Amino acid sequence: MSYCEERPAEGPKPCPQPKGDAWVKAYKARRVRAKMADKFKDPNRVFKAMDKDGGGTVDRKEMAMALFQLGIWLSPPELQTLLEVLDRDGGGDIDLLEFTQFWKTHTFE
Repeated sequence: MSYCEERPAEGPKPCPQPKGDAWVKAYKARRVRAKMADKFKDPNRVFKAMDKDGGGTVDRKEMAMALFQLGIWLSPPELQTLLEVLDRDGGGDIDLLEFTQFWKTHTFE
């Protein structure tokens, strides 16, 4: 069991812990977004850097290469999960609108 320290004078109290693994996907997506934000403050610049062929979309290969260049190492299943989070329309590629929506919604702030 883990503990919260909201009332340190009274000693630590038990914290409710998340149940299941549904929270993991959102947490990892926020971590990836935070690492991207360390390098780029503007989502348009991140997207442009990832879109190597200039086609206006980012595919799986471009995403994997860009993340690696940013120092973000994801296993193939983690990359697939991230792509599922990003690809809101299910088209297989990520466009700028999908990426900016991801940027705005997956933050720790």
